[in-house]
Amino acid sequence: MGSKVNIKKITNQQPFCAGVIITKGDKFLLTLNTDGLLKDLKGVALRVGGVGGGQEPGENILECAIREAKEEIGVDVEIIPSESTYFHNIDENKIEEIDVEDEISPLLFERVKNSRPTIPYKKGLPIGPYIYFGLYEAKLNDWNMIKAGDDVQELLLLPIKE
Repeated sequence: MGSKVNIKKITNQQPFCAGVIITKGDKFLLTLNTDGLLKDLKGVALRVGGVGGGQEPGENILECAIREAKEEIGVDVEIIPSESTYFHNIDENKIEEIDVEDEISPLLFERVKNSRPTIPYKKGLPIGPYIYFGLYEAKLNDWNMIKAGDDVQELLLLPIKE
């Protein structure tokens, strides 16, 4: 991507999604959802996903990550600036470490060509040639307070194995 990247500026008035990675010891938190399933699987399967989702009108990518975490796990998270940020150009299948200007940098910043660049995902959201995604590291102060949000069926702590 070249010199230092300002993620907040790049994603301003552009379509994006954002999420967080939350770990507890040697486990990380995932969501189990019913959205995004094929019709045949509705009612018999759940989709495993991360904590995150799409933007709301007027918010920036970091605000989106924080809001989505609160909606999906029921508690506020503390975003931790990542020591390294990786840019994944999905269209070219390239990943590279980048320097970020933002005070709170994501662990992963992705970009993919928008298949519908002139049609907003929903009313009030921006349009653009790309869809961006930011994945931030976060921590919880009280694990006892988490609960599955309205659009999440269940929360799952999955062991990390090397």
